[in-house]
Amino acid sequence: MDEISISYPNFIDWRSQNHVFEKIGVYNRNSYNLTGYGDAERILTAQMSADLFSALRVNAAIGRVFTNEEDKPGGTPVVVLSYALWQRRFGGQWNILNQTLTFNAKSYTVIGVMPQDFQYPSRVEMWVPVVNYPVIRIGNSEAITRGCMAWRV
Repeated sequence: MDEISISYPNFIDWRSQNHVFEKIGVYNRNSYNLTGYGDAERILTAQMSADLFSALRVNAAIGRVFTNEEDKPGGTPVVVLSYALWQRRFGGQWNILNQTLTFNAKSYTVIGVMPQDFQYPSRVEMWVPVVNYPVIRIGNSEAITRGCMAWRV
């Protein structure tokens, strides 16, 4: 799959004006610090738009992936784990769903575990909604800058 870099607000424009593709999505690689559950660990993470899961035609093996409602400002902080991370860090415990984990000093609820063979983008061990993108407050409204962070389509 080819990748290009765009600003997230441009992606929002593209998505709203899209009349060609079933779904389009974006992601950005990042890393989050997992704390409060054993030793602290840096986890390679994808901040990802909810539509990218359906564009890739993939769903969680256990639980579910996040929704567009969770992928917007004010949405519930949720996380989907890779199968490998679930096995390695949490011993494959089925009760991981609905558990609260702390990443970068923020609480996230585990809502799903991806299939063992799902590895997109490569080496990522968990997925969180794009909503974690920084928002700038202007008066009573919020705005997302058009520059800086490069998202992959």
